[in-house]
Amino acid sequence: MGIKNITCCIVISCSAFLLSATSIKASVDSASLETAISASRQALVEQRTEQGYWISGVETNTLYTSLQILLYFYLNRQDENRDNIAGLCRYLLSTQAQNGSWPFYDGGAADRSLTVLNYFALKLSGYGLEEPAMQRSYDYIRSHGGAEATSSMYKILLALFNQFSFPEIPAFPAQSLIYIAPQLSWLRIMEIPLMVVIQEKAFYHPSAQSTIDELFLNKTSGMSISLEPEIVSLLQSAAAEVEISPQEMTRVTS
Repeated sequence: MGIKNITCCIVISCSAFLLSATSIKASVDSASLETAISASRQALVEQRTEQGYWISGVETNTLYTSLQILLYFYLNRQDENRDNIAGLCRYLLSTQAQNGSWPFYDGGAADRSLTVLNYFALKLSGYGLEEPAMQRSYDYIRSHGGAEATSSMYKILLALFNQFSFPEIPAFPAQSLIYIAPQLSWLRIMEIPLMVVIQEKAFYHPSAQSTIDELFLNKTSGMSISLEPEIVSLLQSAAAEVEISPQEMTRVTS
């Protein structure tokens, strides 16, 4: 066990000991607490199935709705999933705010980047500016900085569909992935596959009718993605790590 893990265990143990020796007083009266407990218990009983288990759906924001649509196209399976895509599009349209944007949750503030992504998913699916919903999104995005104001994460997603331009990154040999992975921590589950996709140029190229060109206030400069200096340095280090000794390989993979 590492030093950090040992420290965490000590902190948790001490906290548990202190809490067990401390009297914690609730700020509600006993009658209200009993009423709340009874209502919660009854609600749980009513939600249980006849077979004796509980099940409920998990609802998320429309980011994953659009990603599902994009995945069908990226895998070139849009034709066999037309009905699914149509249903996903109907859901997107049903959750759009009156001003043409999409929030991250019901009643939340408009999110410009999510709106750009949803707009592209709808357009990729065949919706055009003649649709009132698309026109509203167009107006919202253009009046809030255009597509170039999209956040980096969404730009990278859209770059896989040729809507933004990836910057040039150093070419790196396969063994460099072993060197760079530990430095990326949990991000390696996304960054490493993404590097492979970029290097192999495995992009989806939609038709001219499905692009988001009209959303840019300045397409020439707006389509470019700038890498953070730290990322550039990390990639350069990986590119330079052409030969890794057995000892080094053991160190970075342990």
